[in-house]
Amino acid sequence: MRDHRCILGALFIGWAVLQAVAAALVAASPQSSELAYPAIFWVSTALMVCVYVWAGVRLRQGDPRVRFLGIVLSALTLLSFPLGTVLGGYGLWTLLRQPAEMPA
Repeated sequence: MRDHRCILGALFIGWAVLQAVAAALVAASPQSSELAYPAIFWVSTALMVCVYVWAGVRLRQGDPRVRFLGIVLSALTLLSFPLGTVLGGYGLWTLLRQPAEMPA
């Protein structure tokens, strides 16, 4: 179970990097001046990147308190088809399943 949380943490960090790169590509495009609310775009992107990185680091450290945030982030990631759907499904599978009982 711990291995899956470490993998999910690394995937969350990778997802955050992918979001940051995509935002930079949007900014570099010639149509970037057509964004209706550029400040809201940048603030929300920066906030989500920071939250994903923070949750990913905490999952890799094995912090059980970040489980609920991981479930919420996985559910939000489901909306980003196709990569986000796979990541969100894996995150929900990892964080919602019951840990196996240790034999006595």
